[in-house]
Amino acid sequence: MKKSGRAGLFKADPNASDDSVTLDGVLDELVIWGTPDKVIDDLARFRAQVGPFGTLLYAGKDWVDPALAKRSMVLLAEKVRPALQGRNMAA
Repeated sequence: MKKSGRAGLFKADPNASDDSVTLDGVLDELVIWGTPDKVIDDLARFRAQVGPFGTLLYAGKDWVDPALAKRSMVLLAEKVRPALQGRNMAA
C-alpha cells in the first residue's frame, strides 16, 4: 500500500509519515485476532471506542490448514457471537 500511495488507509493520524506504518502496527491496531476471550474483549474495547456497529466481517484467508480455518469460524460462531449477544453487542 505504501508503494501505491495508500498508506493513509492504515494511519490513525493522517499527518503521520508513511514510514510510521508498519506490519506490526497494523496488526496491533487494526486486526482483531486471538483466542475467543481475547477477540471478545478486543471487540468490546473497539465498540466502546467507536460506538455500536452493525456488521462484523470475518476475513480469515489462510487456508493452508483447512481444519484450522474452519475451527476459527466455528469458534467465532459458537463462542464469540453468543458472548457478544450476551453483552447486547450483536444480533
